Amino acid sequence: MEVEQCSELVYGFLILLKEHNSTLFSHWYKKGRSKKDAMKNEIILEPFFLNNEINRNWDKLFHNLGARISYWTGNIGPADISFQVGVYGDRPHHVNSCVLGLPEKCDFYEDEQNRIKLIRLFKEYWKPDELLINGSKVNF
Repeated sequence: MEVEQCSELVYGFLILLKEHNSTLFSHWYKKGRSKKDAMKNEIILEPFFLNNEINRNWDKLFHNLGARISYWTGNIGPADISFQVGVYGDRPHHVNSCVLGLPEKCDFYEDEQNRIKLIRLFKEYWKPDELLINGSKVNF
């Protein structure tokens, strides 16, 4: 998968998360050494920015391992997300992934219908072989 395709996938999913829960997923920040440091680095939610991020983080030594990028929501929540994209090969550990960490206490996701909608969003967008929530496999 090319860098441009990866950035479009990441961008599309971040937009879907924002539409799903605009309170929690409207703003994303690069992770920093401290909370104060990270809050200075809000990401620009557009394909060009994400394309540069993925290209900069692409494994230069092992091209088939793609890129890993991670962000967090700052003071809201906080939630965090990481993507491993562009991975290819026939080894079992060569997998693409999207991992979303939700706040421990989040009223929005204590509602079963909201959890189901989030699971459906992951399932329909990424078409995963396996989906885990807090380490437990979700049957779908």
